[in-house]
Amino acid sequence: MHQLSLNLDSSSLTAASPTVATKRLNTTNRLEDGIFGWYKYIQDFTGTFAIEWISQLAKPGSIIWDPFSGSGTTLVAAKYLDIESYGYDVSPFMVDVARVKVDWSINPYSIERALEKVLSGVMGTEPEFEERFEWSYYDEELKKFDLTYPSDKKLSKWISPQVVLRFQSLLALISSIPCDEPERRLLRVAAASMLISASNMAFRPNICYERRPIKDFPVVRSFKNRVNKMLMDYALVQGNGKADSFVSVGDARKDGPEYADVIFTSPPYPNDMEYVHQTRLELTLLAYVEDTKGLTALKKKMISSSVKLVYRENEWQKTAGREIDSVNEIYMAIAKTLEGKNWGWNAADMTAQYFGGMRSVVRNWARRLPDGGVAAVVIGDSAFNGIKVPTDTLISEIASREGFVTRDIDVFRSRWNSKHDIELRESVVLLEKKRTLSPV
Repeated sequence: MHQLSLNLDSSSLTAASPTVATKRLNTTNRLEDGIFGWYKYIQDFTGTFAIEWISQLAKPGSIIWDPFSGSGTTLVAAKYLDIESYGYDVSPFMVDVARVKVDWSINPYSIERALEKVLSGVMGTEPEFEERFEWSYYDEELKKFDLTYPSDKKLSKWISPQVVLRFQSLLALISSIPCDEPERRLLRVAAASMLISASNMAFRPNICYERRPIKDFPVVRSFKNRVNKMLMDYALVQGNGKADSFVSVGDARKDGPEYADVIFTSPPYPNDMEYVHQTRLELTLLAYVEDTKGLTALKKKMISSSVKLVYRENEWQKTAGREIDSVNEIYMAIAKTLEGKNWGWNAADMTAQYFGGMRSVVRNWARRLPDGGVAAVVIGDSAFNGIKVPTDTLISEIASREGFVTRDIDVFRSRWNSKHDIELRESVVLLEKKRTLSPV
């Protein structure tokens, strides 16, 4: 396996042995990780981890496909390795994030000029640092502003009214300046990448309220610093990464490139993480959805990884999941723990819908990979009411039904869940599409 040295920010990151790479997976990409860290996404594997695996699986001329491309880590890693890649995601916002990360053809001076145009239109003053106050004063603060939160009343608690007004002003300036669409997209992603930091929310790992809300925030100054940091990272890759990268909105159960040699991806884990909810601020404030109906429509396109993503329209996935004996056994075990409990959220249905949906996903992979093509699937176990869901072995079993053999299940991390008294592990399930024997 070849070694690859990458300049990320002011330090050098080297694609190392699997031991080193898996240690890096303990955290998601960070701002100091260069292009990989331009947008922090929940449960995102690191760039080092992706580079290590892709450099082992791909050959010169290979095509990489990530059907759950998220913030684009797989695609950026392929770009560094000069490998053509395709990414698909159901979220139009995440598609734009990934597009920005892999578009290395923009002239940095054009970004600088666009930034100057935005800054020249800024009016008024803002605090030098963030200002926090107590939740007990929050409702009174809301009354001071004649502000209708865009499309989603829940956001009135997520982000303070003064901060919303500052972001709306900034986004309006970005939309109004004369510049090409790639530059505008980069500026919008730069603004979006600051939203959680400027809000009353944090990831731990699900999104939750901070102990003290933010009353005001230096939006313009932070935006300027973020774009300048992105320019520094961008300068380090100029002239590199000649291979094409294509990113599209698409459903992993049915969409994808006509052909790919290697899949490297991390589907949502069935651990009750609701991905649309985590990006609610970005989707609404940047107008990717018009209202809560738009959020719900997007949720219905997601793999059912959360009890809040169980919909009647996806009942066919529950049927498909329960056709697999091992999945049905887990479904029945979880359902038994729910008897007599009218919680409204059904983890048994979620589990069956999840694996039924993943069955369609894997079938889609089989249609697009050649014989001998490989899929490396980063996935994690979960547990509900003391019942373990061994996601890696279940994905392996599903893949065997759809024309794959499992080459390896590489466990890179495990932890003991004290609530359920169960060991949960994260793994890379390495699959190979079965080779068709030619008739003699």
